[in-house]
Amino acid sequence: MIQLNDYSPEHIQALSARYAEEIRKHSDWLSSADEPGARCELLDSLTREWRVKGILDSALARPKEDVYRSFRRSIEACLELFTLAAAPSYSNPVALVTGVHLALIIHDRQLAAQLASLRTYEAAVFKEGSFTAEAAVMGYIAAMIAFVRGQLSEAQAAGASAAKASQMKGGAVFAAQAAALIAVIERSPERFHGALSSVLTWHEKEATRGRLRDKPEGLLCVSALALCRLAAASGMDITLRSPYVPFSES
Repeated sequence: MIQLNDYSPEHIQALSARYAEEIRKHSDWLSSADEPGARCELLDSLTREWRVKGILDSALARPKEDVYRSFRRSIEACLELFTLAAAPSYSNPVALVTGVHLALIIHDRQLAAQLASLRTYEAAVFKEGSFTAEAAVMGYIAAMIAFVRGQLSEAQAAGASAAKASQMKGGAVFAAQAAALIAVIERSPERFHGALSSVLTWHEKEATRGRLRDKPEGLLCVSALALCRLAAASGMDITLRSPYVPFSES
């Protein structure tokens, strides 16, 4: 097994078992929770726990079907969470786009579109000297949500603005993701692979020497794998290989 971050295989196995227990506990609580606030809190936890369980099992090379099942359960929890008006994360754009990413990974465009239909996010227009990393984040998220809805011109406009933040600290990876998405829209394999390479270089650096060294999210680059799905669906051959994007061909 390739070591993807600071986690050893034994640590990953222990974490997978721990998350399975947390999921069991929170699912039991959810089944008897009637108060909206309590349900929101539990759904918020289950959205992440199921996602992380899938990531851990992917790193353990467990069957793809098991990984996809965990991702689907995360999406279902996310979907219910965003439909509850009292949800603490109901307006959280990162949570929503992560659910969209997972739906794309498991080849369920209908579920991705269902999630994308729940919220609309505005993208800031790039202005030299006043564009922030947060604006780059929102530009990519707005572009991905619009793309999944089939609003390609809106996706292209939001993505182009975010892509201009490539030299901005904190915004560079979202700029690269936006550039990859634009390349899918414009059907440019060369630009797609260049942007995807930037995303994966950032992820590997964070997983081996940065803030993802001791986090399950360091084991898999969810956004890159979702972008690979979109590129493949547009007819591109995905030639870039990385341990951080397993199942990129399936």
